[in-house]
Amino acid sequence: MTQNSVNSKNPLIQSIYNISNSAVTITSYIPIDGSVPQKTEGNEVMTCSITPTKSTNLIIVKAFVWARLSANPGANFSMALFQDDTSNAIAVSKPNITNAAGWLTNGMLYFAKVSGTTSSTTFKLRCGRYNTNYVVNYAEFGGVQTSSMEVMEIKA
Repeated sequence: MTQNSVNSKNPLIQSIYNISNSAVTITSYIPIDGSVPQKTEGNEVMTCSITPTKSTNLIIVKAFVWARLSANPGANFSMALFQDDTSNAIAVSKPNITNAAGWLTNGMLYFAKVSGTTSSTTFKLRCGRYNTNYVVNYAEFGGVQTSSMEVMEIKA
């Protein structure tokens, strides 16, 4: 994880990010149904921790992952965001369906909230398969293609 600080004239107070090209094979399900994804579903692929400076500031989380379908055309995967040890996901994204084994797809997730704390908090990104395995953070092009997660604190 890396931290960026910006000058005091900018509303961005801090930006913490995690960039990865380490492959994670997604073998666990996140059911695509009417239930909220749980912290035991899917596989954790990335985390990012931040300590907000004010409890009234805005926290924004952005995540982008590359994924390669292992087999079975027409499969999909879901992304779920969790905070600390909360059981229920606080945000979910269901990326594009891929059409053939070996095809590359990607997913994005965006979430914003008032921080509500000045204690360290960790955001956890989990990805889950629906009907076949995926490899997330798949690094095409010699490893320069990366997945990332960023947590920003914005001045209220």
